[in-house]
Amino acid sequence: MFLISRLPQASPERLNSRLHTGSSDVSDMNTNFKTYAAVWRWHFYVGLLVAPVLLIMAITGALYLFEHEIERVWYANLMQIKPQVKPQQSAISIQQQAVLITKQYPSAQIVHVIYPRAVDESFTWKISNNRVDEDVFIDAYQAKILGKVESDWRLMAVISRLHGKLLIDKIGGYAVGSWLVELTVSWVMAMMVTGAYLWWPRKRQAAGVVYPRLQEKGRKFWRDIHAVPAFFNLFFVVFLIFSGLPWTSFWGDRLASLGTLNINLASSPGFSATPTLGDSQTHEHHHENADLPWAVRKAEAPTVQDGAMQFISLDKLTATLQANSIDTSKPKLMIALPQTPIDVISVSYSPMQARPAYALH
Repeated sequence: MFLISRLPQASPERLNSRLHTGSSDVSDMNTNFKTYAAVWRWHFYVGLLVAPVLLIMAITGALYLFEHEIERVWYANLMQIKPQVKPQQSAISIQQQAVLITKQYPSAQIVHVIYPRAVDESFTWKISNNRVDEDVFIDAYQAKILGKVESDWRLMAVISRLHGKLLIDKIGGYAVGSWLVELTVSWVMAMMVTGAYLWWPRKRQAAGVVYPRLQEKGRKFWRDIHAVPAFFNLFFVVFLIFSGLPWTSFWGDRLASLGTLNINLASSPGFSATPTLGDSQTHEHHHENADLPWAVRKAEAPTVQDGAMQFISLDKLTATLQANSIDTSKPKLMIALPQTPIDVISVSYSPMQARPAYALH
């Protein structure tokens, strides 16, 4: 009786009109609510699944931006040296460094050498010793091997593998780790779309859409704190996803293969290979492929016939490069040595800026 007495007063005609005109509105509201609830559930559960992987990728990606700075401190005893300024104490040549490594590790095969970024840093030589890749650090001024680190477990190598494939190597020939990362970032797209739907304003208002309602409490407050900044970062997140796909296994191969359809879509439109001496093949087979600039990993590298050419000394190679106006003192210059009888010597320069990067054979 108490409840009935508190109902709003209205004439029978007015109540009848409300009932008839409101039936479709109620139905629409139910439909909209069910759609909203379904989208919300998808957004919530997808977020729970991808959040751990995204967190790992965000942290490792941020660390990798400071790759050199971090490793210079982490491996200070291996990477930092005291340069000599006296002429009689000049640095030994590349060939002399190679001889030094051969004497120290007679059973190892030299893969490549990376020039230091500064005069107070050591040369980095990668060797393959009993099927284990190792990075050897040499002080060229003292003609001394400072030490070595297993390549796959070097600090930034671990962070890179954690970022790109969650430390999961190939299983049965399949890049399972990379596929999991690709699957995760693909589902992030679904999270972005559902999030945009939930954010989309149902009324003409700026509060809760353009700026968060900080004066609210409880659920509305936390909803706005999450939804408003997230929407304005949506396009940036999508850009990060698409810019990272070229480095993945599945999408990376598909994007690189577009170059076979149009030269302007090639992984490196400005790349021109030297005349082929034998059958061409891509850099994919190279032992040191992971250290080459990404843009040329899919490009064709010339090969030679077995026994057709003789390996020249590294000093003669350096002189040849300098004679062709190539500065061999550039930091991060890499010389990759042949690993099979048909491989050629590859010289690549991969600085922080993409424009001056190159690869020579």
